[in-house]
Amino acid sequence: MSQMGDDAAPGLTVRRHWIARLKPYLAQVLCLALGLLVLSNLGLWLRVHALERGPSVAVLGVRELTQGYLHRVATSEVTPEEAALRAKAFLAVAQDEIGRMEAAKGGLVLARECVLGGETRDLTAELERTVERKLAAATGGLSEHVGPIRPGSSAVGARP
Repeated sequence: MSQMGDDAAPGLTVRRHWIARLKPYLAQVLCLALGLLVLSNLGLWLRVHALERGPSVAVLGVRELTQGYLHRVATSEVTPEEAALRAKAFLAVAQDEIGRMEAAKGGLVLARECVLGGETRDLTAELERTVERKLAAATGGLSEHVGPIRPGSSAVGARP
């Protein structure tokens, strides 16, 4: 029996030695996991509380812009076919620019009439400049005699 007891002791010693070698490694892994957990929680806290300002809402005076441009095209000295082409070009460029603005600003772009209250930015002037610039570049400056878009002005069809 003493022979068996002696054989069992070296097996336990080897096993204890392996566990003893594993403990510092396990402690290091646990410290690393705890550190990663702290960093991820800090990042989540920053994202939720410090960096997130909520969705930004911007508005556009789409009705005034569109009506004003279409009125100026209709009252300008162009043929009805050319007026229809310019109106389609204006609407296509405006739609593309609204989509680009929405993606670039990272928020929501709504028609001015859809927003009843709250803090919003008005992107109408920016859209006006961009659409006019793109239309002038596409037509080679032919749209300049129609006049710039002036939303909210009393003389909608007036030229500058």
